[in-house]
Amino acid sequence: MVWLGLVRAGGEGQTGRMGSTVTCLLPDLPIVEMVVDGVLTADDGAEAMQTGLDLSMTHDIWATLADFTHMRQTAPAGDIVALAEVLANLGVEDRWREAVILPSDPTSAVWVHLWETAAVNRGLAVRAFHDRDEAVTWLLAPDAAPAPR
Repeated sequence: MVWLGLVRAGGEGQTGRMGSTVTCLLPDLPIVEMVVDGVLTADDGAEAMQTGLDLSMTHDIWATLADFTHMRQTAPAGDIVALAEVLANLGVEDRWREAVILPSDPTSAVWVHLWETAAVNRGLAVRAFHDRDEAVTWLLAPDAAPAPR
């Protein structure tokens, strides 16, 4: 798996252990961003989610933008559903929400829709978008709602 860049939170840089990027866009946007390029394994996804949640808790920023535009392959279906289950059991559903930018690869997009469905079915506010601007607008809207079940 290839992730791009540096982990930044409020201007403080940290390099994650995996070759990944999770960026907290402060002060311009109160959003934690994860960017995936290439293959996303179950371990990489779980570690990226943990890093994002750590940034959310540290900075009290609960909007996450997951950019999967250039993802070519993802974890197996069971791992995707299991990650949604773990996240749902953390008790963050009243604060946390995630906008996901769909991959350009149609096969990979199916797996991202599986993530969206698994998360929404567990009470999490996750919604998939084709367009980054629409995703950011949804995240910043005070009444952002999850995708319909």
